[in-house]
Amino acid sequence: MTRRKRPVYPAGQRSALCLTFDLDAHTMWTSKDPGNAARPAVLSSGDYDLGQGLDLVLGLLAGHGVRTTFFVPSDVAVAFPSAIGEIVAEGHEIAMHGTDHNPLPDRSRPAEAALLRSVKDTLEQVSGTPVRGYRAPLYDVTENTRDILAEIGCTFSSNFMDSLHPYVVHGDHGAIVEVPTHWALDDGPHLLFANSPPNHRQFLGNDQIARIWLDELRAIHALGGVTTMVLHPQLVGRPSRVELPARLLDAAEELGEVWLPTMGELAAHVLDAADVLDRGKA
Repeated sequence: MTRRKRPVYPAGQRSALCLTFDLDAHTMWTSKDPGNAARPAVLSSGDYDLGQGLDLVLGLLAGHGVRTTFFVPSDVAVAFPSAIGEIVAEGHEIAMHGTDHNPLPDRSRPAEAALLRSVKDTLEQVSGTPVRGYRAPLYDVTENTRDILAEIGCTFSSNFMDSLHPYVVHGDHGAIVEVPTHWALDDGPHLLFANSPPNHRQFLGNDQIARIWLDELRAIHALGGVTTMVLHPQLVGRPSRVELPARLLDAAEELGEVWLPTMGELAAHVLDAADVLDRGKA
């Protein structure tokens, strides 16, 4: 595969902010330790994800008039279709996040292709909407992933950390837009704490996390890039923590010229811009 950087944003927009959410629910915990399936207190964080955490996040987005992308494991969608319906009813996009938040059990191309087709079909059946993108659990992709996504009719991937700009990847089965991110923009490293298995860290104050995220947003904006936030309602959806994405939205408004698309909208614009440029060179 090859990649080519393109001018990608609508007129009057200098950068993009994709405030995306992973709705992992209980799979965040069962994927780390299967024994957590028998630990109700551990799983209660997944209940919060689907309940008050999601409510606070959806309220924040509605209050700012923002539509975004939710990445959902297919097992979560099947088990909790009402949550998916609520997200879709608010105008948000559903995208793939594996089956059960575990890495690929079989990394061969045929097995990965079959799994991604199955996940896409399941999410489309539950959500009643087209599914166009993929974020792998723990960003664990293979050299075949993006070409498989193109083969099954997707338009975007959000797994790599190799650029500040969205870019087009051309493969045997078509083009995919990669919307890059970075661990610093994922709330997990800042907020995830667990006993099973041990994942002990000191919780940071909002001002410390906000400084990291706001500094990144402003620096990426100056370079005309995309700030791809990877957030989880059971983490950033705590009552005090939901202030963090609110600060990002306020900062984006203050900066001006920050586009707030869904990932599907961003990918469509990037691909259209690439087509226009290609026709101009013909």
